[in-house]
Amino acid sequence: VAAAKHHTVCLAEGTGEVYTWGCNKEGRLGYKAVDSQPTPRKVAAIKERVVQIAAANKHSVAVTSAGDLLTWGCNAKGQLGYGTTDAGCNATPRLVEALRSGCVKKASASKSHTIVLTKNAEVWTFGYSKVTPQRVFFGAAESRSGARGKKIEYHNDHTAIFRPDMVEVAGGGAPPPPPPP
Repeated sequence: VAAAKHHTVCLAEGTGEVYTWGCNKEGRLGYKAVDSQPTPRKVAAIKERVVQIAAANKHSVAVTSAGDLLTWGCNAKGQLGYGTTDAGCNATPRLVEALRSGCVKKASASKSHTIVLTKNAEVWTFGYSKVTPQRVFFGAAESRSGARGKKIEYHNDHTAIFRPDMVEVAGGGAPPPPPPP
């Protein structure tokens, strides 16, 4: 079960089916035609078996058994990972194309961003106007292979990532910092 501020996402053990209920504003439940859903309802648009779910204030995510990532809900900050904020909101679960290779192990959703852990222990994040997944490098901003990572800062949310041998990712909310004196 993943509980967000105004909705809940539940993963059925064994079948991998996803059920949601609560407020459907901005499509966060994964289906159209209702403003709110008082009882669990299957997200019929998800055809794949899901192995992990996460929910944030205005969006939801699911990791499939094939290692793909599906996202839906509000995309105002690019937190759905579609490469644009133009979609505004998306009520139908959609594949994050940039992570299509079946590499996703786990995901975490926070107010305005999403964090992904891949099967080879890489961490990717998107949201807060970074509309496509960006790899996070630890320590120096350069990887062992020489690839450069982008420095990613979040001011209204907190991102916690543990190292070495990455096994988990988590995202959470925090109040904005006070203005400078």
